[in-house]
Amino acid sequence: MPRVKDQSKLEAIHNATLTIVNKNGYAGFKMSEVAHKAKIATGTLYIYFKNKNDLINDLYLRVKKRSVEKIFKDYDPTAPFMIGFEKIWRNYLSYKLFNPEESLFAERYFRSSYLRPGVVQETEKLLYPIFELLERGKNEKLIANIPTELLTAQLLGGLKEISDWHLSRQLNLNIANTKYAFDMAWKSIRR
Repeated sequence: MPRVKDQSKLEAIHNATLTIVNKNGYAGFKMSEVAHKAKIATGTLYIYFKNKNDLINDLYLRVKKRSVEKIFKDYDPTAPFMIGFEKIWRNYLSYKLFNPEESLFAERYFRSSYLRPGVVQETEKLLYPIFELLERGKNEKLIANIPTELLTAQLLGGLKEISDWHLSRQLNLNIANTKYAFDMAWKSIRR
């Protein structure tokens, strides 16, 4: 019978990995360093994950699931398009601003050799409500009839840059600037 994994140890492993990868990148990532930072034995780490690939992919899925919970918080798929669009847009911006370590890890993952197609497909399923909302906007003739993947990439890319500029203190994301940013996002996809 498989051992039950201690959730507090798993959390410590994930947090240690997130910190180490964000500080040193994937090239400097060692399982022994994760174990040391998580305050567990290296052998214990291998009970939880058989190798670095498993650990990195598990952490990526955890990060994406947490981000999706925050992005879709209080989102009602039956609400009018514009209400849903603004809710998701603002939630995504808030997530990026208040979770920069997770965001950085997720961005690096997509440029790493750890990327697994199955993991990417699983995370795409998590984002399905965004695709569904954009498809609805196209069907209601509210937004441009261009590929949903392109619309999504354009919107998320803009949010990433806005949050990066704010976090680096190149942009003050006050109430007025947040409204301008939302208006620009809307104008970029509207019909």
